[in-house]
Amino acid sequence: MTYLKYLLCKRAFTLIETMAGLLLISIILISFFSFFGQSLLFSSKAEDNYSSTNLVNGLVNEVEGNEAIINYLENTQLNLGCNNDSGIILPQDESSIPSFNMVQLGLLFDEESESYYYPLNNKRYVAEVKICQQTEQEVDLSLFRIHGKISESGQAASSEVYHYINLK
Repeated sequence: MTYLKYLLCKRAFTLIETMAGLLLISIILISFFSFFGQSLLFSSKAEDNYSSTNLVNGLVNEVEGNEAIINYLENTQLNLGCNNDSGIILPQDESSIPSFNMVQLGLLFDEESESYYYPLNNKRYVAEVKICQQTEQEVDLSLFRIHGKISESGQAASSEVYHYINLK
């Protein structure tokens, strides 16, 4: 009988072996969880960056194809320079362009913050567009610079695009 008990005890795991196994499994699981958490955060940031890049490219294309803006640029002489106080800044200067509204570009207006935004993925992307001419060559060639900026509400610009409109 004692020999039988001896064999049964040899086949079972001891408490130390069980605890060591649980410790190894928990270390492996913790390392996997931290890796998956970081990859989820990275993919979320990449998605936000991708979304804002697509939005700003679409915004610049909408500005370039908007008849009211094109007619205004053809019939108006802008001051040279692309510094902070020259050119057309949308949405601030939208009232100076006849028959134009930022809603034509697909933006929504928030009355509380008095800003135009794109709603996407449960976030608000605030848009700004600047149109200007810097040099005499740009004036001679009827080229206008477009600087489009998209930022998530309350944050720095997440995506910017520079483009030219050729009116000839």
